[in-house]
Amino acid sequence: MLNPEKTPFNRALIVAVQLDNISDIEFKSSLAELGDLAKTLGLEVVGQFTQKRASFDSTAYIGEGKREEVKGFLDNQQASLDGSTAGDSAAKGKVDVILVDHEISPSQALNLENEMGCEVMDRTVVILEIFIVMPAHTPRGYRLKLRVYRIWHRAFVRRLSAPAH
Repeated sequence: MLNPEKTPFNRALIVAVQLDNISDIEFKSSLAELGDLAKTLGLEVVGQFTQKRASFDSTAYIGEGKREEVKGFLDNQQASLDGSTAGDSAAKGKVDVILVDHEISPSQALNLENEMGCEVMDRTVVILEIFIVMPAHTPRGYRLKLRVYRIWHRAFVRRLSAPAH
């Protein structure tokens, strides 16, 4: 959503990697928190894909097999929407964004976006988005919002200048 003028998202899919050093309880808690952050943004979380790994995939965060599984889910969802005659309700059914439960590199985000065909937001971007959509009714709120815009702008520039793999 990084562009304030962009159409808001409706539906999200959470993707997460559980590293070997993270307990099941910590992992579930982190996923629940990301789900709550998504709700704060007004997103409906339609599913989760998780994977246990020793480390993140350097190319696109999750492994190739899990990417194929997520892509299959998105393709099946799109195929069922293409067959729908509900028009407006079909647009509401498509996953608009994939939420990643870690901070990922700009190249990982770009590779995942290109492969999945929808926007990807990591945990940091989700939190920044919450601040961006918050109203700035007070001078302090306005200053906070400006600070967040500057942070967002730096992150966006890094993302644009990152080489794709």
